[in-house]
Amino acid sequence: MRIVVLGAGTVGTSIAELLCQNRHSVTVVDNDPVYIRQLNAELDVRAINGSASQSSVLFQADVLGAD
Repeated sequence: MRIVVLGAGTVGTSIAELLCQNRHSVTVVDNDPVYIRQLNAELDVRAINGSASQSSVLFQADVLGAD
């Protein structure tokens, strides 16, 4: 499945990690570049820096193609 997680805090990161372990394609959106760098270093996800409330960021994350 293709999944978009909005937010890379404790819950978002845990969900992304679990989904990666189950071989899903995961994109994570967060507006904190520190979280984005950490996710890219630790997990096999596509991490996007930006606000999940902006439609341009959501289109970049390809929410329309997510399951």
